[in-house]
Amino acid sequence: MSARRGEWIFPPSVECVGEARELVRKTLADWGLPHFIERVTLIVSELTTNVVLHAATPLTLTLHVERGERLRGQVADGSSDLPAPGRPNDDAEGGRGLAIVDVLADAWGITPTANGKTVWFECRETC
Repeated sequence: MSARRGEWIFPPSVECVGEARELVRKTLADWGLPHFIERVTLIVSELTTNVVLHAATPLTLTLHVERGERLRGQVADGSSDLPAPGRPNDDAEGGRGLAIVDVLADAWGITPTANGKTVWFECRETC
């Protein structure tokens, strides 16, 4: 399989989280990569939710796959505030997003940009 790339821009709304999840499912199915769908959908859901709740700026979702072996995704927003993993207690309703990303992604990180930041992740086919 050759390299595939998709990029989408969303407004900072609660609805964009569900739209991003559906877009990931459809795109990865169309690309013939069903083995990535569940993990990447959950990662994107967590990252887009963080933007909506904390950055409140438009976001750009990018997915890129080369040869079906490694998927790289990123969610960029216009806030320079860097996310930090939460330490929620057992009763907390939130604060686990980056911990979930850490478990599901083979690698991830945060890159400050001139216009905000990008949270990126990578998933390999073998996981």
